[in-house]
Amino acid sequence: MGTDVGVFFNSDICSVIRGVDFLLKKKWINYQLWLNYTLSKNEYKEEGFEGSRFPANNDRPHNLSLVNTWESGPWNISATFHYRSGLPFSVP
Repeated sequence: MGTDVGVFFNSDICSVIRGVDFLLKKKWINYQLWLNYTLSKNEYKEEGFEGSRFPANNDRPHNLSLVNTWESGPWNISATFHYRSGLPFSVP
């Protein structure tokens, strides 16, 4: 009484992911700063068709994160900023 996975998934499509990540961390006495940048490309590729790559649904080429943390006695305050480039789309 199993379910045929082929009904839900096309096994001829694979994912191709490339990218690079940079992280800078700096800590002072009671303050800490992290800066992270990721450049990536996430594509689907259909086997059997040359040049048939298209952006994956979760492809976000540019990710920038800034994390701040300040500590004073029993208190710990933090703030985070994220910038991510848009999701892919196609025109009908």
